[in-house]
Amino acid sequence: MVDDIIAARDTIQDEEIPSLLIWLQDINWPGARRIAKLLIDFGERCVEPVRDVLNKSEDEVWNYWILTEVIARWSDDVQILLLDELLKISGTQDLESLYRVAIDILFKNELVEEQIKTRLAEE
Repeated sequence: MVDDIIAARDTIQDEEIPSLLIWLQDINWPGARRIAKLLIDFGERCVEPVRDVLNKSEDEVWNYWILTEVIARWSDDVQILLLDELLKISGTQDLESLYRVAIDILFKNELVEEQIKTRLAEE
């Protein structure tokens, strides 16, 4: 099944991305890492479905895998589109240490610094 999904990557519609994110509920499922790689490659196309999961799902493990296996591997210009979500997560203590992963993403790519510079320039 994963081979079929990967082979059809050029025909995958945006509406199908949420069903691909389900594969990341457990990264140990066979094929989950290959689906994660596909989602990394899709980049900006995945932002809204990822935002929905981060904002609506209470499954901290799922959120953890999305953060570590996809968002952390996106380029800065895609990560910045989830800045509000990353900031929200970074300020919330949780059992899966999502806040630490979010902080790592924010500071590793200097997203916070760039956002502060942008806000100051706008004022």
